[in-house]
Amino acid sequence: MAADQHRVTLAQAQGYTHAWQKGDPRGRHAWMLPREIIDEILAQPECEGIRVYAGGSPADRRLVWVGTDAKGNDLVGGTIAEECFPCPPVCQTGSPLLSEPS
Repeated sequence: MAADQHRVTLAQAQGYTHAWQKGDPRGRHAWMLPREIIDEILAQPECEGIRVYAGGSPADRRLVWVGTDAKGNDLVGGTIAEECFPCPPVCQTGSPLLSEPS
């Protein structure tokens, strides 16, 4: 897969994130995963990417991160991550990707 097909402009990213936040104003708006665990996933033999699964419940949304090989298969025998820092409450004040409360 070409990496260029995954890049967006700030304006496009804002459109996506603001629409999500306005549709679910009391829900989770973002999740942060430390580089250490991302590097651990990517360092696995045969790892070529990361897939993120939605999980949990509407009241307790979770993201599950797993490495993928060159064929897009999940590397479930290695490092799998969750325990992301959710926003809210762990948010960057003033991020252009967070919409203003309505």
